[in-house]
Amino acid sequence: MTTASDPPAWSWRWRPMTPADLPAVLLIGDEIHRDLPEDEAVFRQRLLLFPAGCFALEITEPAEHGEGGPPAASSDGGDSSARIGGYIMSFPIRRHRPPALNALFPGGALAADADQYYLHDVAVLPRFRARGVASAGVRMVLGGSEGRGGSRNGNGCRERDGAQSGPAAAYETTSLVSVYGTCKFWERFGFRVIATAEGGLVRGNATDEEAEGESGGEGLWEALRDKLRGYGDDAKFMIRQNPAEAPA
Repeated sequence: MTTASDPPAWSWRWRPMTPADLPAVLLIGDEIHRDLPEDEAVFRQRLLLFPAGCFALEITEPAEHGEGGPPAASSDGGDSSARIGGYIMSFPIRRHRPPALNALFPGGALAADADQYYLHDVAVLPRFRARGVASAGVRMVLGGSEGRGGSRNGNGCRERDGAQSGPAAAYETTSLVSVYGTCKFWERFGFRVIATAEGGLVRGNATDEEAEGESGGEGLWEALRDKLRGYGDDAKFMIRQNPAEAPA
């Protein structure tokens, strides 16, 4: 049973992003990352080069959105009940070499020798947070979890279905840059901090192989620290070991 004070029912799903979603995705990025903006060309290039790692959060809600806030961004600019409420951008990189903020890929291509997966951005509008939506998207990318949610209303019920294999599962490790003090969220998925914008490599958290700078030496960590500073003084580079795939 619901009452007039209950939020209206809405449903969600993470689906592959398309070029038609980019106007809505850019609006969401501008709202959430006011101090860390990225250009349309950057979004468009990543979607073009690695569509398998780009997802849109599609929200379906009643025409009357009540007191829960304004409607989510619509990919077609209209007043459709199906709207974009968030997005995920992810792609493979060379180990410990994330892109600088708002940077195009050199040569207009992904690294041919990419050996690490990179979760660049998971952005969800505030009104759709705290309901497991972002976590479901992260698990979907990492592998073997749901990307769809059923209707959600005042009693907090949600149905899930459709287990998926995530693009990160093909790589030994996944990395990301944590901003806005979100490390605790990422730690829930097995990520650990190995470098910061302030101090570079965190030797106490790094493995012996990482501390030795196995893929570039001290120059690698200095370059990484410089990139992290572009994401803000609180930026932290995090990594997780992806579970080994079960034999066929």
